[in-house]
Amino acid sequence: MHRPRRVVSSFGLLLSLVALSGCGGDGGGGTDPDPTDAVQTVTVSPPTGQVAVGGTLQLGATVRNGRNEAVSVAVAWTTSDGSVATVDGSGLVTGVT
Repeated sequence: MHRPRRVVSSFGLLLSLVALSGCGGDGGGGTDPDPTDAVQTVTVSPPTGQVAVGGTLQLGATVRNGRNEAVSVAVAWTTSDGSVATVDGSGLVTGVT
C-alpha cells in the first residue's frame, strides 16, 4: 500500500524565541538598552521541506540582532498540527500522517 507524502512547510511550524530583549543591565534602572541588541531577524532553514510518514527533517534557526550579528538565544519549536507532524526541542520534525 502506497502512503502519500505530505509537504511540511517550516513556516507551518511555529517558532518561538525565548529572549529577554530590552532588559536593562542589572535591573537597577540605570541605562536604556541599546535597540540594536534586540532580535531583528530569524531565518529558518530549510524554509520548506518534505517529510514522509515516519521520516524526519532537521530545522535550524539563525537569529540576528540590529547589527546583523548572530546572537545566541533559546529557540522553542512547536507544531501547528501535531496530527500531521511533530517537532522536538531541537527542531527535528517527524511526519505523522
